[in-house]
Amino acid sequence: MLLAPVFFAALAAPELQGPSFEDATAAAGLSHAFLADPADPNWMAGGGAVGDFDGDGWPDVFLLGGPLGTDALYLNRRDGTFVEVGAAWGVAAQHRGIAASAADFDGDGWTDLFVTSHGPVAAAEPGKHRLYRNLAGQGFADVALAAGVAWSSPVVPDGFGSAWGDYEGDGDLDLFVSGWRTTSEGNRLFQNQGDGTFADVTVAAGVFEPIQKGFVPAFADMDEDGMLDLILIADEYTSRYWINQCDGTFRLLRPQPDGFGLLLGMGIAIADYDADGILDFYATNIEQQTVGNMLWWGQGGHGYVEDAVRAGVWNAGWCWGAAATDFENDGWPDIVALNGWHGTGWENEAARLYSNRGDHTFDDLALVGALVHTGQGRTPLRLDFDRDGREDLLLISNDEPAALFRNVTPAAGHWLRLRFDTSAHAGLAPQGFGTRVRLRTGGRTLMRYLDGAPSYLGTHEPALHFGLGAAARVDSLEVIWADGSRRFWRDLDADRELILTAGMQLELGPTLPRRTLAVASLHASPADLAVLIAGIGGAGAWKGGRGTWLDLLPPFRPLAVARAGAGGIADLSFAVPRNLPLGELAFQAVARRRAGPGRSNVLFATVTP
Repeated sequence: MLLAPVFFAALAAPELQGPSFEDATAAAGLSHAFLADPADPNWMAGGGAVGDFDGDGWPDVFLLGGPLGTDALYLNRRDGTFVEVGAAWGVAAQHRGIAASAADFDGDGWTDLFVTSHGPVAAAEPGKHRLYRNLAGQGFADVALAAGVAWSSPVVPDGFGSAWGDYEGDGDLDLFVSGWRTTSEGNRLFQNQGDGTFADVTVAAGVFEPIQKGFVPAFADMDEDGMLDLILIADEYTSRYWINQCDGTFRLLRPQPDGFGLLLGMGIAIADYDADGILDFYATNIEQQTVGNMLWWGQGGHGYVEDAVRAGVWNAGWCWGAAATDFENDGWPDIVALNGWHGTGWENEAARLYSNRGDHTFDDLALVGALVHTGQGRTPLRLDFDRDGREDLLLISNDEPAALFRNVTPAAGHWLRLRFDTSAHAGLAPQGFGTRVRLRTGGRTLMRYLDGAPSYLGTHEPALHFGLGAAARVDSLEVIWADGSRRFWRDLDADRELILTAGMQLELGPTLPRRTLAVASLHASPADLAVLIAGIGGAGAWKGGRGTWLDLLPPFRPLAVARAGAGGIADLSFAVPRNLPLGELAFQAVARRRAGPGRSNVLFATVTP
């Protein structure tokens, strides 16, 4: 049964004509192609990644060159153009590169790169993946062998897409690498050891499948239990949906979502397409005559309804990568899908741009909006390269030049763009991977989720983009960090980018029986004086010394005071008052420190009799 359409009468969006684009490839200084080897072609390859590699706040681009090309790194000049610095940064390699993903794997504040490779140009060879560690924005050093991720297949050259996510919730990013060859055992989960190395935990974690043909893995908390689940889109009916069991292991979702087992799968795009606060996901499929692409509307708790045909996103050619974002800034995520295949009649199939109508249907407006792209499309990457608040597209092809399309939608609505700083909280993954945000404005609530930004053979810019329609202000933001703690902001101007910071780590049990002793532990700095306060969660108006805001609404109740020891931990012990209100309360700690007062994220605990 199809879900009822969702409408928002409280906020009237401007009349939008659909997204519009212009080809900015030459003007931006991008001149690059993935070049296959005619003697041993890999027609499935051709990827890249977007990330702020030099730390200036603007998205840069890494592109694979293929066996007859050279990998390239384009730094954003912040004026609408890029400069190529691959040789100077140590990544101008010629090899059988396949895909790339960007993330800060060591938590030092700099975005690193993982590149799957099938080895030297002369002859394919296993064990040649590259993990480029960012050297403080000055270059890269390949540490894959020492880190233990140079090999994903023990027997043959393999490795396609990869994804980063903190599946254990310990604050560092783990890595999943997909493999397509059925004889390779090349789908591997690498657990980050926190010391620059990784351990292969594929079997122990319960995700070993010897005959799987993987392309795109994606970590995301699909059921909002605070732990990342894992979806692997794969060829030949071998896609898998694993549920995180919160003990370091996964189990297969049974039964599978309708049609999931029929996929000749290539790409995935996770988003809340119908604005009901629950994640949905779109998966692409080759050989559209038999199955077609699929769109699963989330019902909560790993339940889904598939209805791509009625939604109008089923037939997209011989489809590879997909991307989801709000190109019109009307509050509804749209979908881009690339396609093309040699010798099948799909060689010059046009890219699709599905504009979300907000009623569980989409219109293909690619040609209307001048997103004209035909040929061998593989990897779509979303980014706002010129920082004008309209999401742009970088389209990567096989054996053809990459193309950069600037979003020039004239009637685009207002917007807000979010990035995250989790450096003050050791229990949260870098860059806020796994963060969920609820934005409220004018009676409308929108949810976005930062899932590590996977695309087919690449990763998007790791930022959350909200289209706001006619709303020029945001009433409130509720940031739900990956560990379930929260921060709140309110009354914000639209049309800007914000970097939202996580507070210090606070630990407290989920239940607090009255008339018992409890301890909340704040991770602060040695000698910090900390105060634990109870209240109601929300963007409070109370100001302490030096302008510190509480993420609590009154009435407030101080519960404990303690000074952090030499290890930086303040143990805030308190007797749970017998008259503390029953039910869920919010708790936050404020610390007085030399650099000025700081605060933790908000934790919620239930007071019981």
